Amino acid sequence: MAKWNNHKFKTWLMEIKATSLSQEELKSKAVMFCEDFGEVDKKTISKIVEDFEKEHKRVVANVSNSIFEEMGGQEGKRRGR
Repeated sequence: MAKWNNHKFKTWLMEIKATSLSQEELKSKAVMFCEDFGEVDKKTISKIVEDFEKEHKRVVANVSNSIFEEMGGQEGKRRGR
């Protein structure tokens, strides 16, 4: 079980600019963020970050669509894009 919530993890990713780091640099920063990452290889950490970012974008898109639909049905959804 993770020792942090999604907001804390997302904030950390933005602070370190994870997308611009090499796998080795990302692993080093990840170990500083949580010692549990010390037991995980650098490719796995990179995959965790990538999967988290994809899921975050998907959730944000779904929420945005729900808000547009609530505010104006399909027409509101189309105009909101």
